[in-house]
Order: sequence, then structure tokens, then C-alpha cells
Amino acid sequence: MHAETSHAADDSMSPARRSVLSAFFALLILGHGYEIAARSEHWPFSNYPMYAGLASDRVSRKVIVGVLPDGREIPLEINRDLSPFDNTRFYSAMHRVSAERGPAAYAHALKQLLLRYEQLRVRGDHQGPAIVALRAYEMRWPVLPGASNKDHPNSRKRLIEARLGGAAEAVR
Repeated sequence: MHAETSHAADDSMSPARRSVLSAFFALLILGHGYEIAARSEHWPFSNYPMYAGLASDRVSRKVIVGVLPDGREIPLEINRDLSPFDNTRFYSAMHRVSAERGPAAYAHALKQLLLRYEQLRVRGDHQGPAIVALRAYEMRWPVLPGASNKDHPNSRKRLIEARLGGAAEAVR
């Protein structure tokens, strides 16, 4: 028969091991503290400058809205109204078209989106209202705590309008 052995956990740590671990943690804490105070960055320590402040005190974004027959503008829900696009890919693709191919290509893309919106609406793929145009705006906001002004840009510049039955045109 095997004799039962009791392996009691030894909670004590050798003085050498305790010294090595204490020195390691002290170095880690002091290294991070120095990097934060000096606002410098030496791997593996960092003050994380990417998140340390605002890149700008203003935000700008291109936004596309639908225009009703009476002239009122409505926001589009890209995921629903212009499938298979989603918000991220849509605005990224529109930015790429504008930056790489210029205003004429952007106007043409907006016209195609208008036709796509109407095609999906007529087919019953979304319940959005009939629209007669799409407008692209560049909107700007000052950065406020909690994005409290997100629905109220302080400037709005119309870039392009595409109308059903007409050509898309850049607005200057």
C-alpha cells in the first residue's frame, strides 16, 4: 500500500526570489512612471500618446441625405436603404472614389446610388420614402464633451447633388 504523503503548500518564498520579483515590479512601475512624466516612448514602456489627447478640436465628415419631392432632406440608413453597403464600407468607398478619381466620378457614384435606392424601394427591399435626389455634404463639428452636438453640425457645405432624370452635378 502506498503511504499517503501530505504536500503542504510552502507559502514562503526564498529571499533571492523575492528580491528579483520586487526589483522587476519596481522597474516596471518606475519605467512607466518615467515615460508618462517625460511624455516619451521607449518600448516596452509608453505614455500611449495615441490616446493622450485630441488630434483636432474639430471633426468633419461627408454625409449623404435623400431629398423628398417637397425639398425636405432625410437621413439615409445605409445598411437598410443601400444594401449591400454598410456604413463603414460605404463611406470608405465614397471617400476613395472622391480622392482617387475626382468630383466627376463622385457625382457619377452618387447618381448610381440614387438609382440603387429607388430600385430597392420599388422592389420592396426597404420601406424608405420616394426621393428625387441625393445630396452629399461635408459637415463640421467642434469637439464637445460627450459629443453633445453630434446632431447639430456648425457648418454644412453641399458638395454634390444627383437628381432622378438629371445629371449629377458638383456644387461649387
